[in-house]
Amino acid sequence: MAIVAAAVNEKQSAVAQNKVKSLQNLALESTQYRRPVAIILALVMLVISTAKNKVKSLQSLAFKPTKYRRPVVIIVALVMLVISTVLITVGVSQGNRNAGGNQEMYQDEDTIATITSWPSSSPSDSPTIQQDLVMNNFLVGALGLDDRMSGILVAGSAQWKAKRWLVQDDPIGLDPSDDSVPEWRILQRYAIVTLQFSLIGDNEFNLDWMSMDECESVHINCDDDGFVRALEIDQEAISGTIPDEIALLWKLENLIMKNNRFLTGTLPDAIKNNTALRQIGLHNNSLTGTLPDGIYKLPLLTYLNLSDNHFSGSLSKDLGQLTKLEKLILDNNDFTGHLLPLPLRRTKINVLSLSGNRFNSNLVPAMRFLHNLEYLYLDNNEFMGSLPSFIGSMNQLRSLSLSQNQFTGTLPIELGELSNLRYLNIAENSFRGQLHESMVGNFTKLEILSLEQNNFTGTLPRSFGYLSSLGALNYTWIKHGIDIGQ
Repeated sequence: MAIVAAAVNEKQSAVAQNKVKSLQNLALESTQYRRPVAIILALVMLVISTAKNKVKSLQSLAFKPTKYRRPVVIIVALVMLVISTVLITVGVSQGNRNAGGNQEMYQDEDTIATITSWPSSSPSDSPTIQQDLVMNNFLVGALGLDDRMSGILVAGSAQWKAKRWLVQDDPIGLDPSDDSVPEWRILQRYAIVTLQFSLIGDNEFNLDWMSMDECESVHINCDDDGFVRALEIDQEAISGTIPDEIALLWKLENLIMKNNRFLTGTLPDAIKNNTALRQIGLHNNSLTGTLPDGIYKLPLLTYLNLSDNHFSGSLSKDLGQLTKLEKLILDNNDFTGHLLPLPLRRTKINVLSLSGNRFNSNLVPAMRFLHNLEYLYLDNNEFMGSLPSFIGSMNQLRSLSLSQNQFTGTLPIELGELSNLRYLNIAENSFRGQLHESMVGNFTKLEILSLEQNNFTGTLPRSFGYLSSLGALNYTWIKHGIDIGQ
C-alpha cells in the first residue's frame, strides 16, 4: 500500500509540474501576462504545498494497522489528484482573463496618451474619455454646478446630449483648454445647443445653427462681438420645453418664440439672469404654470406678450418693478385675481391687454394713475360693478374694450371725455339707461362702436350723425330696448 500511495503522489506531482511549466512558458511569451500569472502561480504552489503536508499526515495514518488502510489511501490519492487539477485549471483561466483585461486597460491608456488635438470638423464616431471629461469639468466649474446633480451627467438629457455634441460633432470644435477661446463663447454655444435638444428631442429637425456659427443662423442676431442679442423661432413646428440654459445668453435682448403649439412646459425662473431682455414674445404656444418670480426682475423689459397659452395664477405686486414696461399682453390664458393698478402706475404701461382670462375685480380708482394708457382690453373676463366716473380722466385712451363681463349700472357722462377714442366695445354686459347726447357727441374720432346685448333704453342720440369717422352704423349692434328714431 505504501508503494501504491507513493506512485499516486508522484503522478500527481508530475501533472502539477507540467501545468506549472505551461503557465511559465505562457508568462515568458508576453510581458503583459507576467504579473497576473505570477500571482496565480504563487497561490497554486502554496495550495499544493499545503496539500502535500496533509497527504503526508494521511499517509502516516494509512500505514498504521487498521482495517480502513486501503480505502483511505485510495480515496486520499483520488481527492488530491482532482483538487490539484481543478486549482491549476482555474488558475490558468483566471490568468488569461486578467491578462486580457490588463491588455484592454493598457490599450486605453495608450490611446489617451496619444491625444494631441481637439476634434476636427469631421470627428470620430465617439468622443474620447479625456475630451468628454475636459468639457464636463469646464461646464461644471463655469456654471457652479453640483456635478452629482447636474443634467450634463444624466444620460439622455438635453444637457448631456449638448455636451456630447460639442465634443463629438460640433464643426466649430471649441476647446475649453484653449486659452484663446473665451469662456462665454463656449457657454453660449452650449446654451444654444441645449435649446436645440430641448426643443426637438431625438428628431432630425434642425434649427440650422447646429451646422454653422450660431450668429449666421436665420433665427439669431448677434452684436459686433458675437454675443447673441435676438432669438426668434416662429412657426417652426418645434416641440419640447424652454431649458434653464436660456439664461446663459447673457446679452439676449429679444426672445421671440411664437406660434409653436407644441412648445410646452413652464417659463423657467432662470430667465431672471437675462437682465438685458427688452422684449419677450412667447405667444400662441402651449406653455403652462404660473409666472415665475424671475419675470419681475428684468429691469429693461418693455414688452411682454404671453397671450394664447395656458398660464394660470394671479399677477404679483412685483409687477411694479418693471419700471420700463410699456406693453403687457396676457390674453387668452387662465389668470385670476384682481387688477393691480398701483404697481402698474410705476411702469410706463400704454398697452394693457388681459382679454380672455378670469379676472374678477371692480375697476378701482387707482386706474386713473395710468396716465400713459392708450389701449385697454379687459373683455371676456369676470369684471363686475359699475363703470366708474374716473374713466374720463384716462384721456389718452384710443381703444377700450369691456365686453363680455358682468358690468352693471348706467354709463357715466365722463365717458364722453375720452375724445381720443377710436374703438369702444361695451357689448354683452348689463348696462342700462340712456345714451347721453353730450357723451356721444365728443367721440369725434370714434371708428368702431359696439353696444349690443345690454339693457339700454330711450332713443339713439342725434349726435351719432355727426361722427364723421364712425363707419356705417350697423343697427344690429345696438339693440335690446333702444329706439333708433328718425
